[in-house]
Amino acid sequence: SAAFAVQTAIAVAAGSLLSLLPHAWVALGVTLLFAVGAVVLWRSAAESSDGMDEEATALGSSRDREWPAWRIALASFGITFLAEWGDLSQLATAGLAARYDDPQSVFVGALAALLLIASLAVFVGAKLVARLPIRLVRRSAAVLFAAFAVLAASEAVTAFGG
Repeated sequence: SAAFAVQTAIAVAAGSLLSLLPHAWVALGVTLLFAVGAVVLWRSAAESSDGMDEEATALGSSRDREWPAWRIALASFGITFLAEWGDLSQLATAGLAARYDDPQSVFVGALAALLLIASLAVFVGAKLVARLPIRLVRRSAAVLFAAFAVLAASEAVTAFGG
């Protein structure tokens, strides 16, 4: 969760800097971020397999090692921090921070969502993957990101005076 907090803080800071730009340009940028996210998710669904991620496989193979708790925590932080760097949730958080002039609320909401999703992934993920193909999950997320892109585009058109 510390890695998520650092990632979220970075995204909120970047988004807050973006909020200094004119609203129309920020709305256009948010549109592009969500559109790129939709494309990335759609393409990753086509390339995905229903197996575990490489990171999960690597972690599973190292589980038998005798590591002290601090080293396990540090490894978990590093892996999570690097895996989440520049991912869609971080980009979406930056977009939300740019769109709304309330960085604390964006931080709290984004961090809460990341912690909830991570908890669900840990406790329920294996059962869901056994029942729902990862391709379906990613395609559904792509459609959701595309819908957000359309909403942001509508706001951008309005902001540009269209």
